[in-house]
Amino acid sequence: MDITKALRILYAEDSPDDAELVKREIRKSFPETIFKLVDTRDNFIQALHTFQADLVLSDYSMPSFNGLEALKISLELQPDLPVLIVTGSINEETAVDCLKAGATDYVLKESLKRLGQSVRQALEQKELKTQRRVALQLQQASEERFRRLAENAQDMIYRFELFPRRKCTYMSPASLKITGYAPEEYYADPDLVFNYVHPDDRGLLEQMLLDDASVRQSLTLRYFRKDGELIWKEQRNIPIFNDDGELVALEGIARDVTGQKLAEEKLLLSDRVFNFTTDMFCIAGFDGFFKVLNPAWERTLGWSREELMNKPFVEYVHPDDRNNTKEISEKMIAGEKVIRFDNRYFCEDGSVKWLSWSAHSIPEERIIIATCRDVTDHMQTLEELRESEEKFRTLFHNHSAAKMMIDPENGNIVEVNQATCELYGWPESEFVNMNVNDIDISPVHAVMKRLQQILDKDYVNKELKHQKADGTVFDVELFSSPVRIGGKSFLHSIVHDISEKKMHERQLRLLNRAVEQSPVTLMITDTGGRIEYVNPTFTRVTGYTFEEVKGRNPRILNSGHHSTQFHKVIWETILAGEDWVGELRNKKKDGSMYWVDATISPIVNSQGEITHFVTVREDITEKKNLVEDLILAKEKAEESDRLKSSFLANMSHEIRTPMNGIIGFLELLQQTDLDAAVREEFLQVVRSSSDRLMTTLNDIIEISKIEAGHVDLNESVFDISNMLNYFCDFFRPEAEQKGLSISVDNRLPGGLSIKADKNKLESILTNLIKNALKFTTKGFIEIGVREEEQQLIFHVSDSGSGIAADRHELIFDRFTQAEQNLARAYEGSGLGLSICKAYTDMLNGRIWLESKEGKGSTFYFLIPAKIQSAENENIRQQTGEPVPAAANDDALILIAEDDEASYYYLEVVLLRKNYRLLHAVNGADAVEFVRQNPGIQLVLMDIKMPEMDGYEATRQIRQFNQQIPIIAQTAFAMTDDIERIQHAGFTDYVTKPIQVPDLLSIIKKFI
Repeated sequence: MDITKALRILYAEDSPDDAELVKREIRKSFPETIFKLVDTRDNFIQALHTFQADLVLSDYSMPSFNGLEALKISLELQPDLPVLIVTGSINEETAVDCLKAGATDYVLKESLKRLGQSVRQALEQKELKTQRRVALQLQQASEERFRRLAENAQDMIYRFELFPRRKCTYMSPASLKITGYAPEEYYADPDLVFNYVHPDDRGLLEQMLLDDASVRQSLTLRYFRKDGELIWKEQRNIPIFNDDGELVALEGIARDVTGQKLAEEKLLLSDRVFNFTTDMFCIAGFDGFFKVLNPAWERTLGWSREELMNKPFVEYVHPDDRNNTKEISEKMIAGEKVIRFDNRYFCEDGSVKWLSWSAHSIPEERIIIATCRDVTDHMQTLEELRESEEKFRTLFHNHSAAKMMIDPENGNIVEVNQATCELYGWPESEFVNMNVNDIDISPVHAVMKRLQQILDKDYVNKELKHQKADGTVFDVELFSSPVRIGGKSFLHSIVHDISEKKMHERQLRLLNRAVEQSPVTLMITDTGGRIEYVNPTFTRVTGYTFEEVKGRNPRILNSGHHSTQFHKVIWETILAGEDWVGELRNKKKDGSMYWVDATISPIVNSQGEITHFVTVREDITEKKNLVEDLILAKEKAEESDRLKSSFLANMSHEIRTPMNGIIGFLELLQQTDLDAAVREEFLQVVRSSSDRLMTTLNDIIEISKIEAGHVDLNESVFDISNMLNYFCDFFRPEAEQKGLSISVDNRLPGGLSIKADKNKLESILTNLIKNALKFTTKGFIEIGVREEEQQLIFHVSDSGSGIAADRHELIFDRFTQAEQNLARAYEGSGLGLSICKAYTDMLNGRIWLESKEGKGSTFYFLIPAKIQSAENENIRQQTGEPVPAAANDDALILIAEDDEASYYYLEVVLLRKNYRLLHAVNGADAVEFVRQNPGIQLVLMDIKMPEMDGYEATRQIRQFNQQIPIIAQTAFAMTDDIERIQHAGFTDYVTKPIQVPDLLSIIKKFI
């Protein structure tokens, strides 16, 4: 929303007076607003086309049409234009109808104050709609660009959904050129890719879907085009996972790399390959002799190439294989091109080796070109495997455990034994047509992934949940390992029903958990008293570990408190087969004593013989001490109640006494026959009582805020000598009035400044000096400071009545004073020293005193010394004091005050001085007054007001007017309140109750 642009509002209203009220209210929030007022349907439609409104306002009831019609027309002609219904006669049902019909909001004419906010929200909603529409257009344009790129790409771009079912959701047109299949054929057949992949590469494609690592790697596979031509495709996939980490889709790109693969396959056999390969190459003539042999023949058979080529090759063949070898040679001489076969050859050392051949005849040259390799180990393995398979099959079917053979590629159950049929409830004829997913209740993808993982391991043990033919789900333990049968890998699985075992394990876990986590100590001993088990609580309570007590007698816990007879009774009871219950005093490893409530029970076997004893001990030390603690707590509570009662009585006295003076002398002042001197005397009593009441209330509020933790530190740099001299000068008149001398003992270098919380330091010194003045009737008062070990130590000494030694610590307590009776000689709340202690704690210091009754007192407090140089002080204490304007007795002053009595008081005082006044009853009005009246020269801003407080009002004014003096008037005059005011944008402050001289002085300071 552009706030610099004038707001244009189309307003349907038949009442000019109502329209003027609405305009005025909106311009409070939007001063630059242009209105177009209409009262007929035709004018409203014409204005929608020509006025270019930012917003529509409409009365609900008008002579020619109503707000609901205006709303429908606006939504039809300009759907994004917000519409507000402003009316004085609308019920809830009608309001809901308007909102349902598309109105942005409705405002009652009796509540126009919320109109500005409603307009602002409507404009913001309009802005959001515009932004969403632009974003949608950009998104659609981006998608269109991507689609054009995909449609024109030479490579195949695709997306396949794998969950909840496999399907192709996008295939670019390049698929027709590369594979011969159009995109529509992929959409119609989700398994098309698997159907035309080369059979030898299908396993790689399926493995990719089961392995999170493989799916991200480039993969080159062979495929058959639709016309049958074999091609190579390189594809790169991007896996798409759901929130559970499961693979749900693949996006990727594939390209035809057939030309590259064919080029690689056309590499001719080099001399290096011929000479160093382990395979045996030869060229033999139709005459039965070798013509060419590579060195692998010598390495494999031991014969030299000359020896092998000097005899017909059939003479080196094992006699049992010669006929077959001759027949194959004759077939190749007759024209068969390629033949694969195996036969045995004699080695030079007399041993026999199996050779596996691949031969190719060239009749026109009357030669045979062949390769072969030594497969002796393989043939021996096959023979051993045939024997092993036979033994395995016999063991498989006759075993008492449930066994099954599973095809890991698809999860089909290939074979089961009779024990499996009995365990699951299906006959073998049904079982061999089932899939492992029919019995395993895990998700299908998890089952298939597990089958593939077993292939890579020698042995896997898993606990799973299976289901039987009747639907029963039970726990099984599965032992699986891969086996090869007939050149194919299968999974041999042994299944054990562990339902009962799992049930017992759960029961044992619960029992063990109950024992291990029991809050009482448990001990099991044999009949001789030797410890066999203790639970963790025993270690926590006694300090002994299980290793330390195992095999020992429980007497290690004996404290010596109980007699021998006492222990004899225990043994007689438990040996008789009965439980012993009682209290024992035991000793821990560290020697400390504790009490337990113990139960010792014998454990009896099925023959009635005692085999063990179980001891349960509950630590009741706290219970034993509870009575004593309760007595102490009761005494402390009674003392606390007594102190609080004394405190409350004191507070009542300190509040009622000055109130009595205020109320009483105000009644006397109402008499008309008082002369001026008497009236002045009575006013002085009222003023003095008011000051005393304010001091008491300030102390109560300050200590409450300290207790609540709402007081913060605010450090600044200041001259400590000036502070002490100021206090001495300030309190000198009061001291001299009582006949006391007051002086400063400053042992710091001149001009020294410190960095600390000045307000809190002043509060501590003020309370200590006031106490000295209060309790000193003759003699002196001394204020002092010195530096010692990087700490500043302040003191306030007096020659007053002194304080008893037993009360030196108590007097800093919230509810304790040096005088504890109602007949005290001195007035005051007694909270000053509590405030002093709290502030010294906050300043990382401490406070203490030295005093004797009748000899006076010295209060000390120290804080960490943060010494600042004079140069730094001058820099830090430079302030931007506003330059007061020339005196102007008829200046315009804005008073922001919601309390009528307080405003009336200020009005009487300021009108007598010929000042002109404006009155705002809340912060929001104050902001508007300053905005609309540039002639205002000063603002008296109350802090606590309805709708908007003084802090927020000042913040908003400072956004457009940095110069106008704003004086905070507040009843919250505590230390941290003043700090907050100083940082909130106020020029200065005056505290309530406001004194006339203070008020006029601060006004004169700025205007």
